[in-house]
Amino acid sequence: MKLTVFIITLFYVFTMTPTLSCSDDLKSKIGVVPEAIITSPSTTTDISVQGGLPPYRWYTRSGEIQKTNQHEFIYISPKRYSFDTVTFEDRAGQTVTAKIEILRPLTVSPLKSRLHTKEKSTFSVHGGSGKWKIIQHDTLTIVEIKKQRLTIQAGSTPGKNKIVIQDQKTGEIKKITIEVYDAIKIEMNEPDLMRKF
Repeated sequence: MKLTVFIITLFYVFTMTPTLSCSDDLKSKIGVVPEAIITSPSTTTDISVQGGLPPYRWYTRSGEIQKTNQHEFIYISPKRYSFDTVTFEDRAGQTVTAKIEILRPLTVSPLKSRLHTKEKSTFSVHGGSGKWKIIQHDTLTIVEIKKQRLTIQAGSTPGKNKIVIQDQKTGEIKKITIEVYDAIKIEMNEPDLMRKF
């Protein structure tokens, strides 16, 4: 009798208890790497989507996406400078979004300059993220740094100097070459001056 009750109980548990679906068991939070992308126009960036329930659907505002396998994708940025997003959605309706900045390249003008000792010069810095830092040479003095302008002063030592400007977001580097030289000194005594005239 006890055995019969036990078997009936087991039968009831296995047939009447609602079962969890496979998708409920395997569902995990969807994620994307990288979450933020800084790139240039018409370039590619690898994106990885993890978790959730593949396969994934995706949509982007202006770029393109190519799928390489179930979790790996290639983002192709548009030809213009802008902001973009790529959103991935899994079968369960979970979404995750990567934010993308498409920046124009960092430019510095001029890249070469010749200065007298102690002379000042101004350089234009454009593009990139707008946030850049300077690694300066010891014989040059940074006089002024503004958003798009850099003013330096040559030291008293002649020779070639370099200033490295690096975009703080993209890591892009530009090098300025500055040749510092002494002014030509002409010394004449008074009799020599009289002879000239």
